[in-house]
Amino acid sequence: MSAKIIDAVIIDDEQPARAVLKTLLSEHFNHIRVIGEANSVEQGVQILKKCNPTVVFLDINLSDGSGFNLLEKLDKIPFQIIFVTAYNSYAINAFKVNALDYILKPIGLTELERAVERLDLYPATVNEKNLTEIADNWRHQKNDQSSKLAIREFDGVRYLQIGDIIRCRSHNNYTEFHLVSGERIMTSKTLKEYAKILESYSFFRIYQSHLVNLLMIKKILNYEGLFVEMDNGDVLELSRNKKKVLFEKMEALQV
Repeated sequence: MSAKIIDAVIIDDEQPARAVLKTLLSEHFNHIRVIGEANSVEQGVQILKKCNPTVVFLDINLSDGSGFNLLEKLDKIPFQIIFVTAYNSYAINAFKVNALDYILKPIGLTELERAVERLDLYPATVNEKNLTEIADNWRHQKNDQSSKLAIREFDGVRYLQIGDIIRCRSHNNYTEFHLVSGERIMTSKTLKEYAKILESYSFFRIYQSHLVNLLMIKKILNYEGLFVEMDNGDVLELSRNKKKVLFEKMEALQV
């Protein structure tokens, strides 16, 4: 007797990650059918209102907010959720306690098999209390800037407390860190690489060359162009197409 067909939606802002997950599902789980994909909160809300999935593979960090922001925009959640995350054990512990499933990036077959096996163990409707607890824990972790970041310098490795970083600036294949002390540190990694790490700690790329600590934004200025003023007085250009997302992120942080 064949397994019951499970309709799935994948919501992830990284196209390669969606492609890997879709391939793994099609090659190893014939009873799971991907009926839709989305790459943002806004697109995800639209597709979930149109489709009727059994399960949603939901990335926690999306380009225009979080997976939790997406769920908050829905009137009801009549599907199961498998969260997809690249981030640390603090948030993951909340998933374990609340019996909702997650997959760590990069997605591997073993973890995916485990998650799929558990699909039928939980009711289709997500417990709202559990979801709220997970979201609260995740937001706390996201704003916790006491963690340290390893920066490779020319003479060794330096460990920076994330909360001491005001902003990062791109210099071609190098990144310059601006610290609250006024010190500047140059390291041989691209801004894109650091953005991927720091976005889970309330950093946002407001312009091609600027990654800023959202908790250190003093003002958003709209005078002969768009600019962001940081707590240390630095004024940086804000890309017009990033304005909406920036306001959404600041609102989500309640700062």
